[in-house]
Amino acid sequence: MSEKRLKARGERLMGKGGFKELRVWQNGKDLAVYIYQISKKKHLRR
Repeated sequence: MSEKRLKARGERLMGKGGFKELRVWQNGKDLAVYIYQISKKKHLRR
């Protein structure tokens, strides 16, 4: 397949916004931010 055709196929599968529009990506990012925030609390530090 040509590069142009592969790109068009990828845009159909994910949309033009790419992987960052995927719900699983957004949920994973939210989880990472949440874990970072709770790990900053003093009672979790050594």
